[in-house]
Amino acid sequence: MYNSQIMSKSVFRSTLIVSISIFCSRVLGLIRDITIAAFFGAGALTDAFFIAFRIPNLLRRIFAEGAFSSAFTPAFAKKLKESPYEASLFAEKFFSILLFSLILTVLIGEIAAPVIVKVVAPGISGKYFDISVKLLREMFPYIFLLVSLLFMVEFSTVLNTSSLLPFQLLSLT
Repeated sequence: MYNSQIMSKSVFRSTLIVSISIFCSRVLGLIRDITIAAFFGAGALTDAFFIAFRIPNLLRRIFAEGAFSSAFTPAFAKKLKESPYEASLFAEKFFSILLFSLILTVLIGEIAAPVIVKVVAPGISGKYFDISVKLLREMFPYIFLLVSLLFMVEFSTVLNTSSLLPFQLLSLT
């Protein structure tokens, strides 16, 4: 009985923390949108920004949130319990494939930016089309940098839950 009460409080506390975090994220998003509207208005330049931001944001969700939450973290944690050496090899292989995929995605995005803008916003033309393409090309490296950083965060988080430090694991290879 006592353990179930502790577990219940722990689940409630975790749920509360996640809920508050999501609420704060939504409030900050609203503040961001209000700030953008206040400074730039609801014009074509603002539309060009949102068009250019849509694709990198989608790719961030696919690469960062999907790949790590569902694939890397549980597999790495399992391998780390079995063998730190195997976990190190797994992390190296995963990161190599991830980097290759990110570099390829950024290169394709940089080259195909005009086509991507036409698909995402078929009605845009003229100088606003050119601005959208330029902004999209400037935002594509964000994917590479952010996802690489999130990999390191996930890697460190799993290691922090074990008794190994990152440099100890990397010295095994």
